[in-house]
Amino acid sequence: MKLRSYQLEIVDKILSNPKSSDLIQLATGGGKTVIAGQICNTFLSKGKKVLFLAHREELISQPKEKFFSQFGIDSSIIMAKHKSDLETPMQIASVQTFNRRLNFEPNVIIIDEAHHSTAATYQRVIKAYPNAKLIGLTATPYRLSGKGFKDTFQNLITSRTVKQLENEGFLVPAKCYSYPIGHDKLSRIKITGGDYNEQELEELMLDRVLIEDIVVSYEAHAKGKKMIVFASTVSHSKAICQRLNEMGIKSLHVDANSKNRSEIINEFRYGQFNVLCNVGIATEGVDIPEIEAVCLARPTKSLALYLQLCGRGSRPFRNKTEYLLLDHSDNFFYHGSPNNDLDWSIYFDGISNYSVESNVKSRFFVMDENGLNIEIEDI
Repeated sequence: MKLRSYQLEIVDKILSNPKSSDLIQLATGGGKTVIAGQICNTFLSKGKKVLFLAHREELISQPKEKFFSQFGIDSSIIMAKHKSDLETPMQIASVQTFNRRLNFEPNVIIIDEAHHSTAATYQRVIKAYPNAKLIGLTATPYRLSGKGFKDTFQNLITSRTVKQLENEGFLVPAKCYSYPIGHDKLSRIKITGGDYNEQELEELMLDRVLIEDIVVSYEAHAKGKKMIVFASTVSHSKAICQRLNEMGIKSLHVDANSKNRSEIINEFRYGQFNVLCNVGIATEGVDIPEIEAVCLARPTKSLALYLQLCGRGSRPFRNKTEYLLLDHSDNFFYHGSPNNDLDWSIYFDGISNYSVESNVKSRFFVMDENGLNIEIEDI
């Protein structure tokens, strides 16, 4: 596997100090999994044991496949309902399962989507192996609380910006069309855990006119294209999906309770469906370069969440030179363009009094392998 120059530079920085703990920041689509594969391959060749941690099934199955296909790395999975081979020096683990077992002694720990690394589940693993080299991977080293990551990582390693990756042809830019909700409406929603209160937000976003706007914008700007919709709640996602189907736009819905998540996502990607409506599933680790439009129907105060959502459309594919960002959330006005240059070191270090909610922890829930909603981290 031949790495790009900037990917090799990141690998060299990681390997140059085998005892440091490093957080790698690289935009969605920049190739963090490839970088991780090269790092794993190097340490494994030196007889080291490597633990790759993630919090969701999709983030476990994809690297296992990529590590083998691109680097020939054989790995075992530590996750509920999987039989693990703990003699294999490369383990890819669900942080929820491994947090309970701690049954593998790694020399290197790599955390995917490491903006979640401050969560108690990750911290218990990190503290259990104080001599292991710690490496984090994220597009967004940011916490809504304003707190940084220096309690977990010593160094932040950054590389190409989103604009640079676009200029080099590794990402495509967004073309935004905005359908404002109105500041007066959002400002009336109370803040819970640093972000908009879910119940009040659902009441607002289920408004028939706002849902109809999504149909109108798809027909006007993205007709016939593959589009992913990020909704505010499950009920909101289902309502959008239902209305799109009523208007003849073939759509699917998926959320954490969907038993056949991977099948639904593959049906959207490879089948005849144009739109995938979701809540909390395609935010991270769903790499579908065929996506040509991203619909934001989830207002958020989190810069990290906003950029994660936008990043689902930025991967190049065939003749794709841009992706459409249909903003039905006022996020574009609140956060700015997704390719704005950002000084990530500010967020890595932490910002005192970053916001009025800085002393409140923003809770982010995902479905674990046992079907339970668990708290991960503020994002």
